[in-house]
This record gives sequence, C-alpha cells and structure tokens, in this order.
Amino acid sequence: QLDNPHTIYNRPVNLFVAGFIGSPSMNFLRGSLDGSSLAIENTSIPLGGYKFDKQPSTRTDVILGIRPEHVSVGEDARKMPFQIESEVEIVEPMGSDTIAWTKIGGQSVTFRAASEVVLAPGQKVTIGFDPARGSVFDAASGDRI
Repeated sequence: QLDNPHTIYNRPVNLFVAGFIGSPSMNFLRGSLDGSSLAIENTSIPLGGYKFDKQPSTRTDVILGIRPEHVSVGEDARKMPFQIESEVEIVEPMGSDTIAWTKIGGQSVTFRAASEVVLAPGQKVTIGFDPARGSVFDAASGDRI
C-alpha cells in the first residue's frame, strides 16, 4: 500500500498491512455478516455506521479489525455503539498507559487504558468501541471491503 501514514494506519487495504502497522497490532475479530451486524458466536456487533468500500454479499465471512486505542473501558465504553462485559486476562503496565487483554466471543482483544485505570487479571470490565472506526476485511481474500 502506497499512501500517507495516516491513511495506511486508519484505512489499511488488507490484513497484512493492518497487522504490520501499529504496536500493539490491530485486533482481528472473525465472524460473519448477518445483515448490518457482525456475528461472532453469541455476540452481535453492529456495523451500521461502517462505510464499506465494496458491497459485501450477505453471510460473508469477514474479519473486523479494530485498533487497541479505539477500544474503551469502563464509563467511556458505555458511550460507545458497541459494549460488552468481559474479563481481563492479562495486564501490562507501560508507564503512561496500560495494555490489557480480554476476549470477545472467545477471540482475543487488546486495549489501552490510562495508567490511572486499575486493572487486574480476572476483573470484570465493560469494553466498547465504535465499529465505524475499524476496518472490515473479506476473510477469504484478506482485502478491505
């Protein structure tokens, strides 16, 4: 992908670019389109605000990519279009912020939190994000749709 850094980071053309750029790397949530939502096990993530580059067919297997810094926790998460209760698995203090891991539908999700936010493994938290800030990729080709 040849483009400016902002576009490469925020609108990667495929899964390779999405996973290569950024640290920690982009979260990838695999599921299938079910109308205007992404279905992952017993979880439905609304994609109504997402602007598709290409019109996907219904019931397409897709991967939603969301950057760790776009995942909120606690009160901030409750303001997001998608929220879910989850359990913190790993916490890594990084100084000015903390990186933590949890799961959505059995799939790992990394998020950043301010260092003042107290997180511990086993803690139940609300995480949330705006799927419109993410990237949706065709699971078969890996291309952005």
